[in-house]
Amino acid sequence: MGQTTICSFVLLLLAVLLFTDCRSLESRDEAPHPGDLIWEQEGASFLGEGSSKLLSDVESAIGEYVQQPPLTMGALGDNLPMVPSYPRGAVGIPEPEADEQQLVIMPLPFIDATIGAGMGLSIGLVRKPTSGQARPRLSVMGLGGFASLNGSWGVGAGYRSHTEDGEYRFLAGAGLARIRYDFYGVGTAAGDDQDPAELEQHVFGATAHALKRIADGWYLGPRVIYNDTKSRARKEASTSRAQSAALLGELDARSVGLGVLLNYDTRVGDLLPTGGSFATLGLDLNREAWGSDFNYQVAAGSIDHYFNLAEREILAVRGMARYSGGDVPFYDLSLFGSGPDLRGYVVGQYRDKAMFAVQAEYRYYFDPRVGVTVFAGVGEVSPNLSQWSANDVLHSVGIGIRYLVSRRHRSLVRLDFAFVRNGFTLLLGIGEEF
Repeated sequence: MGQTTICSFVLLLLAVLLFTDCRSLESRDEAPHPGDLIWEQEGASFLGEGSSKLLSDVESAIGEYVQQPPLTMGALGDNLPMVPSYPRGAVGIPEPEADEQQLVIMPLPFIDATIGAGMGLSIGLVRKPTSGQARPRLSVMGLGGFASLNGSWGVGAGYRSHTEDGEYRFLAGAGLARIRYDFYGVGTAAGDDQDPAELEQHVFGATAHALKRIADGWYLGPRVIYNDTKSRARKEASTSRAQSAALLGELDARSVGLGVLLNYDTRVGDLLPTGGSFATLGLDLNREAWGSDFNYQVAAGSIDHYFNLAEREILAVRGMARYSGGDVPFYDLSLFGSGPDLRGYVVGQYRDKAMFAVQAEYRYYFDPRVGVTVFAGVGEVSPNLSQWSANDVLHSVGIGIRYLVSRRHRSLVRLDFAFVRNGFTLLLGIGEEF
């Protein structure tokens, strides 16, 4: 833990230094900048309307699995199985004027419970729509990558856009990664057993969806997800639990899912909201008939809501559930660690066919640059929808520090201290978890 702590503060210092030029440039301009105050009453925009997190857009553009599916790469996409989400958040960007395009290049330091410390980089082109939409959303085209000290790496590119009238939303992207991580097996008991197998996984994933507005705030449309994964054991576990994937021939597999996605979006602000809700519900069918190696289905849903308590105070709450049925490969089981639910767990340490999680986070900024958070959540994995047990409930409780490294770019560094079932975890990333 000592080495991890040192790495975290080194990376945090590096992030601050990397944005020093941005701050010095801001200080030359005597006119007040819209981002000088974290809270702006006009539009109730936290960190400004333009505080959308670039990498989250790239991440979304490569996949918006409703559940934040198994071991996904936050830096490159949420539909790439067995790729941890590093960094989970993403970088804030200044809000462009209507129809103005901006090129944004951002460093992305992180520390994660699964692949340790590392650094990422994102490059994106951002545009704001010209129309006077009630809730305008930024369009983003970008690419990114990351590398960690344990030898994991990933690259990807994505595109997210909205029509001028807000009638349609489009998303597409792809990513490639090599991830080294520990595989514990399936079920809560396997996660509690500290005898994992060490796997190295090579993943290529792609996704696309097109949504149409069917009512105010409601969007519906088709989605396609493609995953090709090849894995090998770097060190086998002495127990039999970790052999469940290898013996079933799931280490080299392909999944092709066709599905439907429903979104409800009334957020105030794009990706760092101060109010409103964002809900999503999806169903994806993976079938041999269209190229998948397995026949299974995934249903998942989540809802985030943001309460504007007072100036500089936000209460964010989230609930989610996911179920995968049929001949589900180990990499597409429901699991903790890859998304915003119950931060601090190793990706995939707790996985099974069904899962749920609820959590809340209180955010308070006592300074235009510095804030603190308190978060708590519970969740569980289960082999089906009826076998839940109080003894298997997982928790994640902790505190966090937030630092706005650049007013102009509204870039937020996150340092969280999370207490989980197996102990204590230190996490460093960019942007909020949800």
